[in-house]
Amino acid sequence: VPATLHVAGEESERGFRQELEHRIAELRLEDRVTLLGSVGEDRVLAELLGAHAFVLPSHHEPLGVALTEAMACALPVVGTAAGGVRELVTHGVDGLL
Repeated sequence: VPATLHVAGEESERGFRQELEHRIAELRLEDRVTLLGSVGEDRVLAELLGAHAFVLPSHHEPLGVALTEAMACALPVVGTAAGGVRELVTHGVDGLL
């Protein structure tokens, strides 16, 4: 299945962007993965409205605001059973954990 991934957000302290850029190049996924960096509310909404699904692969998510926004846009969601995500998503009912 042809799929694309748009990654929004920026984490500069640990250098995750460089890691992601290296891995994307190593796997030759430049035409499939776009690192958006830090984006404003309007861009977030546009990305959500244009998406087919939303994934929040967080190991620590106190509130799950991004997941809530995706659910408000009627997107299927996938998240980790961490923090507040468990309060928002019942596995197999509201999304996948």
